[in-house]
Amino acid sequence: AKPSYEAALCLRKHLLLDEPGNTQLKHDISWSYDKIAVVKLQLLDFEGALEAQFASLSVRRKLVESDGKQLIWRRDMAAALHQIGEIKSTAGDFPSALMFFIAAAEARLALKKEAPGDSAARAAFETSMTRARDIRVAISARQIEWIERPYREVVAEEEQSAAKHAEAAYKDGEACWKEIIAMLKGKSS
Repeated sequence: AKPSYEAALCLRKHLLLDEPGNTQLKHDISWSYDKIAVVKLQLLDFEGALEAQFASLSVRRKLVESDGKQLIWRRDMAAALHQIGEIKSTAGDFPSALMFFIAAAEARLALKKEAPGDSAARAAFETSMTRARDIRVAISARQIEWIERPYREVVAEEEQSAAKHAEAAYKDGEACWKEIIAMLKGKSS
């Protein structure tokens, strides 16, 4: 599955070269990164899963910054924050996971307040809150020493660091497109 998700990501990035303002394409790119993160997590490649999920978060954050009224982009950004918490939790990095669950809960709370009758928004908020509570219990039970810092500060630092790494890890649209074309030419020979 991973090669097909990577090919889809490549195709979308290549198409974006011709339409740099296409927000739907950017949104689709974020979903390609999500799919890659899921596969890498299943393979217990925590670093690779985080790399892909941070790349997704970066795209989604930029979309939200361009138009904060788009609820779907804000919902997806909150989901990316939550998923980073899940990956970090699975990898055993509980203090960092807690910070991302709190950030996801905050983003989801804002969505819940805007649409009080939306049961999906309420459930998503409750899920992030429950995971944050569970991680606090795990930290306490394991007597993990950590310095409690403002979660926004921790999340921003990790996002900045990961964004640089993720950009280097994934080829640009033109480079990966050339690889796909070369591979297809090799198969047809």
